[in-house]
Amino acid sequence: MTFKQLEYFMEVARQLSFSRAAEALYVSQSALSRSISALEDELGAILFFRNKHTVALTPAGAVLATYLPRAADELERTIELVKQVKEGMRGRMVLGVQTGLALPEVVVSAVRYCLSSMPFVAIEPVRLDARPLFEALGDGRVDFALASVIEGAELPAGTSRIDVEKEPVCLAAPAHSPLPDELAPRDVAKQTFLFSDGVQSEAALRWTDFCRSHGFMPKLAPCDGVSTCLTCIELGFGLGVLPAGHQAFALPGIRRIGLAQAYCEHTSLIWNAANLNSIVDVFAKLVEGDL
Repeated sequence: MTFKQLEYFMEVARQLSFSRAAEALYVSQSALSRSISALEDELGAILFFRNKHTVALTPAGAVLATYLPRAADELERTIELVKQVKEGMRGRMVLGVQTGLALPEVVVSAVRYCLSSMPFVAIEPVRLDARPLFEALGDGRVDFALASVIEGAELPAGTSRIDVEKEPVCLAAPAHSPLPDELAPRDVAKQTFLFSDGVQSEAALRWTDFCRSHGFMPKLAPCDGVSTCLTCIELGFGLGVLPAGHQAFALPGIRRIGLAQAYCEHTSLIWNAANLNSIVDVFAKLVEGDL
């Protein structure tokens, strides 16, 4: 499959005429027909219904005609980004990271690549609790939000997302807690659960749904920020509900308790699709592995 074949296909799809398409492309009609036939052979699908009088797209041809321009636009954008990287991009990117979230290796590698290969690009990391982090993303104070997202949760309209890690939810308990290292949900029915973003946050509501599905209503308590929440856990005021890789589990006063049949959370890189900062496109593609 070649770019020329795809270009020929799109012109025939626009004209719905091999003769008019051949004139527009400055090629012979026989050469155009051979190119389309070769493309159909490679794809294993007929792209056009054709007879002596009419040409029409087949269902397979209609799919290709719909999605090919989008792919072409993305390829053109990628090539332009590669050129910018080669010529030396300049600018600044703010990477917002949710407080307590461990940095995935793929994100660390992308940052290291930018620092080593783009000397005129400044990357500024900031740590914020979940709610202010998404507020900063919404008003443009950060270009990316690296955040923990509950599986199945919907993000604000206009944002794009790459899920870089997936981890089961665990319980954060004080180091002196008598609870075993792994337990069933019903075993914590009488515990208090602490949430840094409040008891009406998405994480708290998801935890409530999980507990109700196991036959009990959890007792929830809000905390003023992540640091306060972790201190309260260490002091034994309650348990936290965190992804398994959360940095809280590296604290000497907190231990991790596995939970049977727990749901998962994603560590996701999130940005506004309308962000015009070209460094954002490059960084997203580095994390995705497309550059």
